[in-house]
Amino acid sequence: MKKKYTVVSYEVPYGWPSERRQMLPGYVLENGIVLMESEKDEAGNYKGGAGTDGMYMQTFTSYTPVFEGENIVAFVECGVEGE
Repeated sequence: MKKKYTVVSYEVPYGWPSERRQMLPGYVLENGIVLMESEKDEAGNYKGGAGTDGMYMQTFTSYTPVFEGENIVAFVECGVEGE
């Protein structure tokens, strides 16, 4: 069964150093994974990123949104690149 993660923030802190940091559209999940609106594949799945201090590296795991009405409330892992 694929894991489901709740959204804890609807903005992503992005940029380093902190003086240049800005908030961008996206999602921070309860497991710390970051999903950027700008990092979606052609199927609409989000490419995961992990990191700290506004710097992120792709994790090669994709996530599909879970909706409650029209709002995204969580994401489910939907695959790992190369599998």
